[in-house]
Amino acid sequence: GINNLSCFGHVDYNWLPTLLSQADVGLIPFRNDRLTRAADPLKLYEYFAMGLPVLSTPLPEVARHGNLVSIAADPEEFARELQRLSNDPD
Repeated sequence: GINNLSCFGHVDYNWLPTLLSQADVGLIPFRNDRLTRAADPLKLYEYFAMGLPVLSTPLPEVARHGNLVSIAADPEEFARELQRLSNDPD
């Protein structure tokens, strides 16, 4: 297994700050399709509120936030960006 990954399933909204405070990067790994291109993911704003760096697939509503998010178009780029953001002290 992966020792630095936890899957919690459903989490009560009141626990989100506690859980997110343990994260290094906020991920939005949505598949790029008709439905997700119209999405404005709530988790983006939760990550912003927690001060987390954000890594997302190229969704229009996420990309409009410019340099506040990192965008990766394919799995290899996503892995590289995740590694970079995980190691960045800022």
